[in-house]
Amino acid sequence: MKKLRQVLFVFSLISGMYSQMASSNISLDRTKGDIDYDRLEDAVKQRPEFFHWDGRDSYRVRFENGNYYFLASSTMLSPSVKPVLHGYPRGRGWCEFDFFDQNYRYVNGIRVNIQDHSDTNVCNWIKGVSAVTYKGQSALLTTVQYHRGIDPAKTVAEIGSNYHDFTALLVLTSQPDGSLSIRQDDSCLGPANQIGELAVARRRITECNQ
Repeated sequence: MKKLRQVLFVFSLISGMYSQMASSNISLDRTKGDIDYDRLEDAVKQRPEFFHWDGRDSYRVRFENGNYYFLASSTMLSPSVKPVLHGYPRGRGWCEFDFFDQNYRYVNGIRVNIQDHSDTNVCNWIKGVSAVTYKGQSALLTTVQYHRGIDPAKTVAEIGSNYHDFTALLVLTSQPDGSLSIRQDDSCLGPANQIGELAVARRRITECNQ
């Protein structure tokens, strides 16, 4: 984890500056010292479906009302499916965003809902996260990578091919008591948008805000 902190610190200033520009009522920060990554990792691993977390897209999320949370994005896998080295045959994985309070206690979380072949999708990588304002509401944009799982790889050479991208808008509402509600809003970007770049999604959000 020490190496992870050093890597994240290199990007923290850029991330903080970018987040402030991207949104006026929510900010993402991973400045050195603001997040105890060991405690956050321990908290994330308490989830029974936990499969993978590397800390790359973990932030301290601050709202205009002064509330802040620790955000961890993770890859989850159904507990009924054993993790394997080469894909997830007959299994279903998803990408999840979990929020924790100042004491690293779980507050709320949401799965990214990819409606393209929803019964078989395997979300295996979170490519990026950005803070935005959507129609006056605090929100996050996230681009994830997934495969449909309807035609599993039959050879080693096929593994890693046929991936797709999807960008979700997650609307956040922080209450004075510290509770947090989260919902995915596909009305602007579309439920099966195949957007692979956050910059493209931000332009769409700007158009929808007008």
